[in-house]
Amino acid sequence: MSLGKLIVAGAVIVATWHYLSPVEVRAAETLERPAHDTRPPISVSDIPLAKCSPDQALNANYLRSVDRQANSSREILRATGELEKLANSLPHVNVPVSKLMNATQSAQFTRLSVAIRIGNLNQLAESRVQRDDAVMIDAADALEIMRKGGAELKTKNDPSGEGAGLLGLMRKVLTGDSKDSLPNPNPNICSIDLALFKEEQQSMRRLANYLRSPKMHMWLDLRRKYKVPGVLDPQKLPSPDKEKAIWLQKAIGLPAEREVLAARDWEGLRWYLKASNVEYKSLRNDIINGAGSKNYNYGTTINGVYASADPTTRDSILAWRVIEKNVPSEQEQLMDQFQEMQKREAQPNLNHGKGR
Repeated sequence: MSLGKLIVAGAVIVATWHYLSPVEVRAAETLERPAHDTRPPISVSDIPLAKCSPDQALNANYLRSVDRQANSSREILRATGELEKLANSLPHVNVPVSKLMNATQSAQFTRLSVAIRIGNLNQLAESRVQRDDAVMIDAADALEIMRKGGAELKTKNDPSGEGAGLLGLMRKVLTGDSKDSLPNPNPNICSIDLALFKEEQQSMRRLANYLRSPKMHMWLDLRRKYKVPGVLDPQKLPSPDKEKAIWLQKAIGLPAEREVLAARDWEGLRWYLKASNVEYKSLRNDIINGAGSKNYNYGTTINGVYASADPTTRDSILAWRVIEKNVPSEQEQLMDQFQEMQKREAQPNLNHGKGR
């Protein structure tokens, strides 16, 4: 990449890091912090256990990621500023930059190019975390709507229904015969996994209460009376048992079914969280191993993890990649826009001057 393109790329990468997105504002409000609070965001582990909910944990994690991304943006700005100084120190002639720089300047150019590339990868890693946190927040909202019997899953914060889409995707992951299971999270420290696990357990407790209720016994009595081994269809019963069965189905049958699905959906979000964490840690590991080299395969670690993972983890990683393709992170969108700009403005010989 030419010197001018690197400067423009650095500007594109950091163009929005200081802008408060609607998700950031919502996260700050959820955690009861001013939107422009200059204090470092709290970590998820700092959240009291009594307040350790998916909304609190995911929003805290989101803001921590934004904070790390801001630090990366400052490094990119610093490197971009040094590149501009280097550009201004060279003769302004239509000659390839490599022929104008001396050995010291070439070494500086390489160092700054690597710094921007590493910064770009760090931005990508954090942008993916933020996308995953946001879509899981929306999924948790959609899950609660379904659990309470609602039909409209699109919300003001999620008009495209991406959260419901994630739930449907993870239901497919968990429909197989896999016996894989997730370990129980540490109950003494708040984490996103613990917050999701607590909701899963809460659905199981509500289901147990339904199963022990007198209305459930009445429902089972009807099944025994008509010798129905599977699902009881009220419409096939004679009156007055038909009306009784319809009432019981609304009062106990459907709510119990929704709790079963809710518990499964919370588990699905835990598997997606695992895939998200694996993707993030793998890319961070490759950023270190690749050291900013443009020839390094920054998918090396995740490919190895995928190959050795259990079937459900592999399916969860594939589900993550579906989300990555259909709900690209902000950083992916910015870089796609930059690449399109490069194609439109491509010239046989680019001047090394600023932005040209």
